[in-house]
Amino acid sequence: MNNGNNIFTRTLANIDTRAWLTLIIIAFLSTVVLAFKWVNQVKCLPYDITAKGYTAGKDNTFYLGSSIQFKTTLKGKEKITWDFGDKGKATGDSATHAFAREGVYTITATVSGQCEAFYKVTIIRMEQAKATSTVSMDNPIGGPEVLYTNEPTSFTCALVGDSYEWNVLNSPEFPTQTTATANFVFPIPGARILELKLDGDPSKVYRKTIQVLAKASMDAPAALPADALPQILPPPTAAPDAKENTEPEAPKVMIIPNEEFKNLLNAVTSGDKDLQSITQYLCNPDKTKVLLNGTEWETVTSFVQKIYGKKRYDIKSVETVRDANNCVTILKIKYKKRLF
Repeated sequence: MNNGNNIFTRTLANIDTRAWLTLIIIAFLSTVVLAFKWVNQVKCLPYDITAKGYTAGKDNTFYLGSSIQFKTTLKGKEKITWDFGDKGKATGDSATHAFAREGVYTITATVSGQCEAFYKVTIIRMEQAKATSTVSMDNPIGGPEVLYTNEPTSFTCALVGDSYEWNVLNSPEFPTQTTATANFVFPIPGARILELKLDGDPSKVYRKTIQVLAKASMDAPAALPADALPQILPPPTAAPDAKENTEPEAPKVMIIPNEEFKNLLNAVTSGDKDLQSITQYLCNPDKTKVLLNGTEWETVTSFVQKIYGKKRYDIKSVETVRDANNCVTILKIKYKKRLF
């Protein structure tokens, strides 16, 4: 009997129908959430990270400024995000990164936003003898690319071998040297090709092209147009009581391998790096010229502005020409344009 004091509406099993409705809605939403989680559940399979780069002779140890390629052992097409431990990030099946500071870094690869793998690397400063040359996984010969006549010069090998054979091709006046470090003095200017054979193995032969300049000349290699080279002014006359400085000045910037210049420029094309990323490795950015595909001259600034964010530019190689102070005077760049 309804005496007018019943505040409920209809009931079912002595429970208000509105309470039943609320329970049904909650149960439905819970089922939807559980179904969503089940459908989107990611099963984390174990995987490892591998690193490939110019190592410093120890496992997981690489040189400062050199490019390191990271990959995972996964075979599928999972979405992978990378965190390099220095605020650097990337996405993709593999990622290439160069560290700007020495230290120990933990690289994290995250798959589908949930599954993680870790890899530690140690970054150390490159030795000066190796830093002044083009040193890479493909060419481990360390030494200057440009030098002067009658100037004693040493060349080293980043790889360890049981035997070494150093030769200057087409120059029988230079005897074969069989030590880990080879020392040469070139009395005549011109281009030379230095060859190194490791362990007497024909598959371990490496070559390096050297430009020998006349001691009294500050010109660049003869293969380049003389009028396109940066002007180098004679040093000011020292005061009578000033001490003569016979040692070349130390580079004002960190020296990086040519391969790293290539990687930086490719990063510029994707918009990940900017002009400062290139000029920080140049002593005099305003005086550094760029030779494109061996025919076209530009300034560093204009070339970087032209390729910035333009992914259709593919930088194939970069070769540096340095002065006596190891400062870059010319960047010889080879590139291709993609159609799309």
